Amino acid sequence: MKNKDIIKKLKYTPNNTDKRLEEIENLKEIENINHNISTGEYIIENSKKGYCTKFNIQGKTLSDLWGKTSSDFSLWKSTFVDGKINIITENDIRYSNFFTTNYTLYKPDTIYTIIVDVDKNTLPSTSGIYIHSLGEENSVFIPNLTNIAILGGVIGKFRYTFTTISDLSDCNIVLRSVLDNDTLASGYEVSLKITILEGDYTDINIDYSNELLSVGQRDKIELLSYQYSEINIFNKNADFKDNYILQYLNGEELISEASNHKYTLDYIEIEPDTEYTFYNCSRNICWYDINKSFIPASLNERIIGDKDIFYIARSPKNAKYLRVTIIKDLHDNGNKTIITKGNKYDKKTIPYTLRSLPNGVKDEIVYKNNKYYLIKRCEEHTYTDIGNLNLSHVYDNTLQFMGTLTPQAVVDSLDTAYVLCNNLNGKSRNDFNNNDIEGCSTTGSGDIAFKILKSKLTTQDGNGFSEWIKNNPITIIYQLAKPQEIELTSLNLEQYNNQTKFICNTGIVIPDISFESTQNLGSHIEVIRDTIKNINNMQSKNIIIDLSNKLLNGWKRTVSDNDGFIISKNGNQVSFHMRITGGIITDSTALLKLPDGFTPKTFYVFPIFTTQNNQLVQGFMYFNFANGYLQITQLGSNADIYSYGTYFIE
Repeated sequence: MKNKDIIKKLKYTPNNTDKRLEEIENLKEIENINHNISTGEYIIENSKKGYCTKFNIQGKTLSDLWGKTSSDFSLWKSTFVDGKINIITENDIRYSNFFTTNYTLYKPDTIYTIIVDVDKNTLPSTSGIYIHSLGEENSVFIPNLTNIAILGGVIGKFRYTFTTISDLSDCNIVLRSVLDNDTLASGYEVSLKITILEGDYTDINIDYSNELLSVGQRDKIELLSYQYSEINIFNKNADFKDNYILQYLNGEELISEASNHKYTLDYIEIEPDTEYTFYNCSRNICWYDINKSFIPASLNERIIGDKDIFYIARSPKNAKYLRVTIIKDLHDNGNKTIITKGNKYDKKTIPYTLRSLPNGVKDEIVYKNNKYYLIKRCEEHTYTDIGNLNLSHVYDNTLQFMGTLTPQAVVDSLDTAYVLCNNLNGKSRNDFNNNDIEGCSTTGSGDIAFKILKSKLTTQDGNGFSEWIKNNPITIIYQLAKPQEIELTSLNLEQYNNQTKFICNTGIVIPDISFESTQNLGSHIEVIRDTIKNINNMQSKNIIIDLSNKLLNGWKRTVSDNDGFIISKNGNQVSFHMRITGGIITDSTALLKLPDGFTPKTFYVFPIFTTQNNQLVQGFMYFNFANGYLQITQLGSNADIYSYGTYFIE
């Protein structure tokens, strides 16, 4: 090399060196950034191409805390029947009180949503219903400066938030609710129900009706990330036609019967044959050509959830414009709507429900030892008939019924409630055993007991209780004696340059979530390596076995051309599908022997359904890890039943 060539090369070395230094810097591991969210949505600012990783997702169960029996209230000139307060005013009586007294169920420094549903209110407009925390009683809530008043003659659903005080030790009521009849006249009627939920649900059109709702209960848990930094072509300040829907089928408008829609009058310019990302926008989207003539197109598939939250759509090859419909309550009147060019997103699905109990115990998803696990600490069971419940004691006011739980409940303390119930109060063993009051509790043997008021039963025996349960199904969530640890597939999500939007779709109940975002190549190499290992592990151990000819005790496949029992294994994850008929249904009957390598090391229980009406059959099936057999409890039927599920062998 000549001297002048050497000089020329050296002249440009600094710039090249800077680039190399930057590349080397990108290979160093930089500490990940932690994120904590409780709203289900989050924007990662200044994000780098990499991964969202190390997710921790906390279980949560919504339960109505207002009151389930009259013992949860202090009532004056009012009654509590079938979950409602009913009042008929009397002469010269101005006030009717319905104070809520189950104050021990509340947590300090916590927001609660109060939903008041008034279905009858014949009071004059000068009178009203007042829901508040003021007065000489000690409410769990911070005193509100203005009374929450529902004036006479007004019906409907009203939502408010209250926050509890820091020290609840001296409290003796929850809400101080009164009817104020300033006319002192008789005959005015009021009927209402109040729902009290932990958390702020004032901005959510919550569909809740005396049930236990947990994270992922109605919808599976879905995690999604997508590139958020592209230009939003939707203008929330554009012209709209209010209370109308623009139909994707024909481009014609349709009146919104619920007055909950609006569509863009402006034509949004787009590129042809190009994918666009739609966030918080109705799937009623209409494409137009350069002459603004409507172009028919198919309805796009949702990517998450059962509502129009997120989807991808490709514009037709001759498209030039777009118009969209907004669902006003779901999409915050268009304030949340984003339409961007491109289709960069990543999604993971978790097919589990995450529950919690008032004592603080909860299911959670954790990241440890380079893997994700579900730590299952709670179990749920629904009684649609009396099942294995037997009358165990008769009290003056109540009947007590007891039954076994599988898996069993924890039995640590006499003074802690380990069960939550949809229509009975969960109690500690001491409280349950020492009071002749309706409720439920786990027992000293890890099973379940219920007390039901005699006055609710048509006959004061097991038949009466069975009839009551059929009309009032009981759902319980209880703490497991031994938590289960279930290995999950990778939940890591792709992260994009500049801005990344993270969404967790879990239905109504939103969990607390934490995760980390990688910052450079060096800090997410481990994520890539673990993902490859996970894929290789699943691909290398994929096994499918037909066990239809291995069925025992008279069981056989339902139809000859349909598989009776198919089981498959991918790594540590095992899935099965069963449709069988005609066998013995007594307790502990074995259906078949599991092959070597398919037996779980922990206890798993699966429900059984009948194909006749797709309803649950009394009883369930379980994998007996002690002997390797698939067994059943006593079943209510052996005619064409089916079950399916997934479990882990480690």
